[in-house]
Amino acid sequence: MPTAIFAIVQYYTVEATPEWADSSATGADLVRAYSTFGNPNVYAVFVIVALILSFGFVADPKRRKISLLYVLAGLINLFALALTFTRGAWIAVIISVLALIVIKSRTAPKLLLIPTAVIPVALFFLPSDIIDRFLSSFGTPDTSAAYRLSIWRSSLRMFKEKIFIGVGVGEEAFNEEFMQYAEEGVMMPHHSHNLLLEIGCELGIFALILFAFLLLTRLRHRASYAAYVKESTCGPICTASGVALFALFAYGMTDYIWYNSSMCFLFWTVFGLGSATLRIAKSEHDERDLSARSDNSIFEATANITVGARYE
Repeated sequence: MPTAIFAIVQYYTVEATPEWADSSATGADLVRAYSTFGNPNVYAVFVIVALILSFGFVADPKRRKISLLYVLAGLINLFALALTFTRGAWIAVIISVLALIVIKSRTAPKLLLIPTAVIPVALFFLPSDIIDRFLSSFGTPDTSAAYRLSIWRSSLRMFKEKIFIGVGVGEEAFNEEFMQYAEEGVMMPHHSHNLLLEIGCELGIFALILFAFLLLTRLRHRASYAAYVKESTCGPICTASGVALFALFAYGMTDYIWYNSSMCFLFWTVFGLGSATLRIAKSEHDERDLSARSDNSIFEATANITVGARYE
């Protein structure tokens, strides 16, 4: 939350710098908040996780006494995320929250009323720059989106040429090979602005398959342990970490979210948190099942003794 507060103060007090002053649909320069991270796209990765976990803690029964604090933290992080003007992060969070609402609405249909009530209110209070920035993702001319498409096409050509061994790990290795496949007008982008493309370009098809296997395995475990998660004390945190991981992956389709070691570490920390809570949920279920069996055994033994005593 402190970094989010700093980002909000930064947005209203710091003038746009040449590096992060994007043009809005109205042609005016936008100031983009980046807090202490130096890059609004990098900061967006961290604030996505903070935002989703904040609201996830609200649903945790063990934290009900301080739930208001987590709601406040979530709202501050949400506002800070809006001020980064990172459209990929916005879309990732929206998709993730809507997916969660649809899943939960099977057991709580009233949750579908949340977006119906929130969206009109948000549109009324959000600054016009944020709305223009968001709408520019869908059909309006945008140099940033066009530039990314060029980078994706160029990176895909490089991936096809280096499909088995890749070009090597790191920005230098990527840049050294990229310019051979770059479309006209594309400068050195440092990375492909897409997580899957970057893994494939740097490490080849086998690393990409391994990454996909890890994600699918985690998804299978989540589906298998769904009943355990509902009964677990860490169920809300498990769900929140899953939503956060999905949001990071969705954001990774428009930007490279492993750009530096801290971002990569964050991704795998969220992955590990989800895996750990799934294991805890399974362990709690096994303990309850074992305790129930033990109680049944004691009850049956007592009943047998009582019946035997009657016959004697």
